[in-house]
Amino acid sequence: MNLKITDPPRVFNVGREGFISQMKECAKIELKSDEMVTFLTENGAEYDISRKSWGFYATPSLNGRLLEFGLRAALIRGCDGKFYIFLVEKGKEYDFNEYLAHEKHRIVLWMDSDDSLTDLEYMKNDFEHIKCICNEQSFKEIFCYNAPPEGEVLFQFNKSIPYERKVFKCNFCGHYLSIHDMDTESFYTQDYVTSTYKNEEGILKKFEQIISLPTSKSDNLGRVKRINDFFTNYFSSEKFHETKPQILDVGSGLCVFLYEMKKHGWNCVALDPDERNVRHAKKNIQIEAICNDFMHINNIGHFDLISFNKVIEHVEKPIEMLSKSLNFLKKNGIVYIEVPDGEIASLYGPEREEFFIDHFHIFSATSLSYMINQAGFKLLMMERIYEPSTKYTLFCFITPI
Repeated sequence: MNLKITDPPRVFNVGREGFISQMKECAKIELKSDEMVTFLTENGAEYDISRKSWGFYATPSLNGRLLEFGLRAALIRGCDGKFYIFLVEKGKEYDFNEYLAHEKHRIVLWMDSDDSLTDLEYMKNDFEHIKCICNEQSFKEIFCYNAPPEGEVLFQFNKSIPYERKVFKCNFCGHYLSIHDMDTESFYTQDYVTSTYKNEEGILKKFEQIISLPTSKSDNLGRVKRINDFFTNYFSSEKFHETKPQILDVGSGLCVFLYEMKKHGWNCVALDPDERNVRHAKKNIQIEAICNDFMHINNIGHFDLISFNKVIEHVEKPIEMLSKSLNFLKKNGIVYIEVPDGEIASLYGPEREEFFIDHFHIFSATSLSYMINQAGFKLLMMERIYEPSTKYTLFCFITPI
């Protein structure tokens, strides 16, 4: 070993956005292969670093000897996206959290228990083919299904094959992904309407049932009110109400939303991939309706408002869908989004409808914010609500950056 004492020590300040502490570099240690150096604390804790021909390794086991010395290993992601390993003395976690908050770092994983380290191994081996909307590939399995949960629509594609599905949670942004191998290609062109309403008569019957609900039991009436209240306040200084505002509702379904928006003076256009829903919109709501997949449309005009009511969670590439809406917004146009709130719903178990098979994505507030930014928008307002239907929902208003 070659020990080079730095005398006097090299002194420098450390800390982001202001001074945290003054560091002193006291020595440099050169180790040869198979030599080891031990670092000690005033409380007697030890940490060994060994030199090998191929590099260095820390000899104390994370969930063994290191813990015996009262040191907890933590995997940290810095605000610059880089990763670090910290050793935290037991009892000093509060000081450590204050340091992380100041530095804008965050804990990815405490690596001090058998369970957490097993999770880490599982993440590495089993999630290489899965990528979150935040582009990370670190997940934890939350729910596992071997049969449809109670209340889930029994689609045609899963009646004759084993039902196997898992829900994973991203360790970075808290987003949830539903992963399975079942063929969902015909979900919304035919299968969804057929399995849910059977036919056009069933569509109309359900429509009439929903529009008859009192305000206290209607998700839709609450939605219509908050949108109209928002627009009244947002455009209060502009000539917004001189002409009928234009709205495009993507995935319009039963069209209960546009039925009410039409009564509030909006010029409504429905877009849905199922021709039965489109015929229903034209015949029973008497509005313009387009039968197509949103990702395949072009030249449909420009709108003051584009709404995605419980839609974006049903597509595999939600950022692309949201980004495409930029092509159809007027100047100062707004996009309204509703998605299932996975953060709250997950507290109540796997039977929640937020985690049904027709949802590829279940959002956290963080992952919804990430999607908004990546799609080219800025957030104007976001809230989480518990709806009369018992859905846990995140809604937001956004506008192009």
